Amino acid sequence: MFLSIVTRCYKRPYMLEQNRKSVAAQTCQDFEHIFLVDDIGRGVGWANGQFHRHRDEPRGDYVLMLDDDDVLSEPTAIEHLKEAAVNSPDLVMCKFDYGSYGILPTPEMWQMKWPKQTHVGTSCFITRRDIWHDNVQCFEREIAGDYWFLYSIWPDLQHTKWLDFVIGRVQRISRGAPEYAH
Repeated sequence: MFLSIVTRCYKRPYMLEQNRKSVAAQTCQDFEHIFLVDDIGRGVGWANGQFHRHRDEPRGDYVLMLDDDDVLSEPTAIEHLKEAAVNSPDLVMCKFDYGSYGILPTPEMWQMKWPKQTHVGTSCFITRRDIWHDNVQCFEREIAGDYWFLYSIWPDLQHTKWLDFVIGRVQRISRGAPEYAH
């Protein structure tokens, strides 16, 4: 299997349904979709720790973290990722639309030599499962888990592929908050 999509969920049923629809609509079905549910509301630090506590669940060659308030940009998103991963890079960096925060990585950081905080996001990359598994504990920070994950793996990366494609977008900047009635 090519890809494991890991989705953290917290009381956002409408956005989760849009997330699921965007994943189910993919023309490439070589993936699994894993859901990590917080039905109590333990916060971002706990949610980041969920990646580590469930590190053995992904079975795909690569892992993408796509939270419940995010959607894939178009039905060919996974096809683009799979094409970018043909030569088995350690990491595939892509673009992601973070709404009012803009597209990340920022243009000045595209093909960066070193990751910078606030210039990357959780859904801006896929990584080989073995690298994800061995370093996912770096997400266990209250803020910037995505940055700390990349920071920890960056020195050892042998091959990074830069995919100039907006893989997805955030539906709403929720910062972990539940949905409110529409």
